[in-house]
Amino acid sequence: MGKDELRYEQITKFFDLAIEMQSKPAGMTIEEIQNYMNVSLRTARRVVAALRGLETHCIDVLGNDGRKYRYGFVRPYMNSFITFSNEEIANLELLLKNEKNNEQIKNELKKTIKSIKAINNKKPQYDVVKDNLELILQTEGYAVRQIPKCTINPENVVKLRDAIMNNRKISCFYENKKGEKKKRILFPLGFLYGVQKTYLIARMDKKGDDEITFLVHKLTDIEILNETFDKKGFDLNAYAQKSFGIYHDEIINVKLLFNKEVADAVLQYEFHPTQQMKQKKDGSVEVTFSASGKNEMLWHIFTWGTNCKIIRPKSLINEYKTMLKDTLNNY
Repeated sequence: MGKDELRYEQITKFFDLAIEMQSKPAGMTIEEIQNYMNVSLRTARRVVAALRGLETHCIDVLGNDGRKYRYGFVRPYMNSFITFSNEEIANLELLLKNEKNNEQIKNELKKTIKSIKAINNKKPQYDVVKDNLELILQTEGYAVRQIPKCTINPENVVKLRDAIMNNRKISCFYENKKGEKKKRILFPLGFLYGVQKTYLIARMDKKGDDEITFLVHKLTDIEILNETFDKKGFDLNAYAQKSFGIYHDEIINVKLLFNKEVADAVLQYEFHPTQQMKQKKDGSVEVTFSASGKNEMLWHIFTWGTNCKIIRPKSLINEYKTMLKDTLNNY
């Protein structure tokens, strides 16, 4: 093998390792890097040192389990280098063509192929950027969300993600409001991010097809089981849009009236995907929407102070009055 071929092979190994490292949200240990590259432990350490020494500072320690450091990308630097060949896409389309029995697998393959073709198209997609602008800015290091939040074990998130992607049941312990930990078998479906907390949406055998929310930071001893489950067409976006926030209960038709003093802010605000806005002659703004999650509606309305008034439903008005009285009784 000539010097140029040897140099090319080394560069290819580096690229392969970089892509492998970026695909691991929790990063890789030195030993895992050694096994992946099939090199000595000393060489693996030199590779990590070389990657960490790059001017872009793209590789760093992502965490440790008390004994071993895990190294990985602090931002998705490799995205622009990842492409799919026509042969790879053709192989997936062949799998789709040959799949005769499982309708869910066929639908998932169609979505996967569509996503891959979209990734291969390097033209910017305005809607994708618009919907994920905050996430993009954070991953690029240009934005930080500074709020009090619950600490989550990243290894648990990785396990839950794997279970969601592969339709696998999990075994775990969950701490209830009384502080009691009980073992549960869950069918994980997706995550919902609240203002301060992260939630897992899942089903349970005893609850049938009903979706339940679990606080991720209260899930412990998570194990991915060999049993799979049927998501039954679950759509995370459709599920999220039924509620004002995280919690789901009865869907109600809401009308709010905002004073003219905050009209400019209200007109640029998205309260809910179903919202309709109307500015009145006096400058005030009516906002109507249909959603569940009354508690979170009340918490949000409270942040507008005297600039917001609930017009309907009557039940929401009464609950808001009770909340305000209970709050005053604290002082």
